[in-house]
Amino acid sequence: MVLDWSLVGAGMIALFFLPPGPPRPVWAPGSLLWHDGTVRFYIIEAFISGRAIGDLQNVDPGWADRWPLIGTLIASPLWYLGSIVKSPSFWLARYNWFLVAAGLLAIWLLLRSRVDRAVLRTFLVLLVTGSLFASHLAAYITFEPFTAVLVTVGILAVVTGRGWFGWPLIILGVANMPAALGGCALAVTVHAVVTRRLRYLAVPVAALALILLDNKVRTGQWTPAPYATLDRGFNNGTPYSGLPSFSYPFLFGVLALTLSFGKGLVFFTPGLFVPARQALQRVGAEVWSAYRLLVAFVLGLVLVYARWWGWDGGFFWGPRFFLIATVPAALVLAVRLHQRQERIRGVLLNLGLVVLGGWIAISGAAYGMVNLARCEEGPLTLNYQCHFVPTLSPLWHPFVQDQHPAPHSPGFIVVVVLAVVRLALPSLVTLARLIRAREPAARARQWLAPAGWQL
Repeated sequence: MVLDWSLVGAGMIALFFLPPGPPRPVWAPGSLLWHDGTVRFYIIEAFISGRAIGDLQNVDPGWADRWPLIGTLIASPLWYLGSIVKSPSFWLARYNWFLVAAGLLAIWLLLRSRVDRAVLRTFLVLLVTGSLFASHLAAYITFEPFTAVLVTVGILAVVTGRGWFGWPLIILGVANMPAALGGCALAVTVHAVVTRRLRYLAVPVAALALILLDNKVRTGQWTPAPYATLDRGFNNGTPYSGLPSFSYPFLFGVLALTLSFGKGLVFFTPGLFVPARQALQRVGAEVWSAYRLLVAFVLGLVLVYARWWGWDGGFFWGPRFFLIATVPAALVLAVRLHQRQERIRGVLLNLGLVVLGGWIAISGAAYGMVNLARCEEGPLTLNYQCHFVPTLSPLWHPFVQDQHPAPHSPGFIVVVVLAVVRLALPSLVTLARLIRAREPAARARQWLAPAGWQL
């Protein structure tokens, strides 16, 4: 118990001191914020100073009204903190860290009396040291952690009988990321069918109303911002590049989101693809219900983003828009690690998921997009290579080209290695027991015996 909490605490402390952003900021060189994180910083600054958000002097026209204000303006207290201690950019660059820390605490409080505490502690260890969250905590003010944390906590609150608390969180999380409306609609539909309560269908309607209200406040009109309907990527010579809005072929989008080496969920959230219904149901009906709703939410996101021209999330490590997918993936592994395995392949699967999860956390937090500047040059003429070529995938590129981890990241790497050892050790013991039980030496001698071979 003490070791698990120590790993969670040490991992979060190490992530707090990682320098935010990739090695080469795009919008504000030398700053603690970069790219659209810088835009959000200026939006908060304008909001606090009483200036018009749509008329920012430091931001290119058309960028200020691209994203909802909900998740951005909630970070305003950190700006005030920065005016007293350090600087506003220092604290706002760690906004995601505070969100995830609060989310971990909420998960513990919601499930501590309903799930075996050893399983729950393992789940938290995996979220910190074996998931996509590490890459987002080492980033900047993005909308994905806000949505992932609020929707996850909201779903857990709903399945544990606290709908009065959970549904508003889900609505806020979805309104912060309008494309998540598809995930919300699918998850709520599943919940309405299972519970046979039609009133839950009002949740996506409320989220849509909040999205439209945000559009009105932000742009002065109820319709979506041009970013969602008219914006387009660069034409890099590949089919369907340079087209606007939802122009990408659905089938190819699904294949790219699930199987591409640089963005595919099968590589970045492998636990999501492991069958786990019986294992989760044995832990508790509430755990299975939460998993079912989370997976439905992720599936809804895939259905929406598969058609969008920017399905890849731009110059970002891993599947940017699918941070919430790491939650059910970690939940499955946490449950499997605490259930008795009687087959060698099951133990090997657990070991593989633990090791891969540790590398995912290290790669995202310590290496990121280092030496992959080609993904944004020309402009973005070679970004498709970083999505689909294995040796240029940000997950695998550190094995191809020597590179140094980010400053202050060795501490986090040590924590992840300790976590992997802690989680893998029981499986290694089980593996040794199963191998001994199968008497491999005797089987090998029998197979190699001359009498058993014929011409």
